Amino acid sequence: QKQGELGTWVHRQRLLRKKGELNQDRVDKLNTIGFSWSVQADANESKWEKRYVELTEYQAKHVDCNVPQKQGELGTWVHRQRLLRKKGEL
Repeated sequence: QKQGELGTWVHRQRLLRKKGELNQDRVDKLNTIGFSWSVQADANESKWEKRYVELTEYQAKHVDCNVPQKQGELGTWVHRQRLLRKKGEL
């Protein structure tokens, strides 16, 4: 909602869809242009991709993916990925 009238309109479309009040034709049109229905989901995906790239760089340097859990944000992320896999949620 920080982009003036367009931001307000985008926010309204998301809200209407969430409430089930946005016409399916409009949903389809927005989908065809790659409209993002969830800003949070996009942000989470972007963070995941960033950590994945960091992991590939770590692997290139260390020849493995055994990042110590205490090694900053990457270590925390790798640990979380392992936990999610173990729980079948990855």
